Amino acid sequence: MIGQIKIEQQRRSEMTNLAAMKQPLVSANAEPWLNDNVMDEIADLNAAFLRLVVTLEGLAPAVCQRILGLPRVEAQRIAELTSSRFRSMCRCPYSLFSLQLDDRRAWETMARGLMPLPYQQRPQWYNQEHSQLNDEKISAFMLTALHYIRHLVLSGTTSAQFVFGIVGGNSTTLARIPVSKLQNIAHQCFGLLSVRFANNPFFWKQLTKNAAIGNDDKLHVAQISGLHLISSHPQNAAA
Repeated sequence: MIGQIKIEQQRRSEMTNLAAMKQPLVSANAEPWLNDNVMDEIADLNAAFLRLVVTLEGLAPAVCQRILGLPRVEAQRIAELTSSRFRSMCRCPYSLFSLQLDDRRAWETMARGLMPLPYQQRPQWYNQEHSQLNDEKISAFMLTALHYIRHLVLSGTTSAQFVFGIVGGNSTTLARIPVSKLQNIAHQCFGLLSVRFANNPFFWKQLTKNAAIGNDDKLHVAQISGLHLISSHPQNAAA
């Protein structure tokens, strides 16, 4: 009897996974703004972030992993992807990076023009010749991402909270931060930037592995697992 129950549970699980493979990542009932153009823009940001990770990992692996949180093996796997496989991996209906938009206290502090100490950490690069250039690359990406997220928030969409892991009143807080302060944040608070789901290495392993082997169905399921992580643990969605 127990054996039959387990077989039935396994069959249902397989049917669920198969159904998930056949469903688009964005359903027909999604908000109107989450169209192909916006999906492309999110993919562009994800691609820019992961290219940054790969670049920094090649220069200083230990520093990159400690700061951004992606294991070296996953960064190396990303670096070896073809351009088409890389693009497919990046096309998720959510960001693959975090700017700690779930930290209400930190963003309230930054809205007042102050920079929270925990996020003011600056990388200690081994090669000082590349130090300024690396810092500029991180800062440039952060500023681009912050501008885009702020734009979506000001457009009035609620899905921006889901896509970028914005918690509670941080949408309102981000909307009232002027551009000049965003620039200061991007130049002074490198500690805000990290890979999303950094506390779930299984997600990144499956995402990069299935992108590398070229299995679109399994890659699709790996991307859907990110949606499950967000919906199941909204308090950790930005981490």
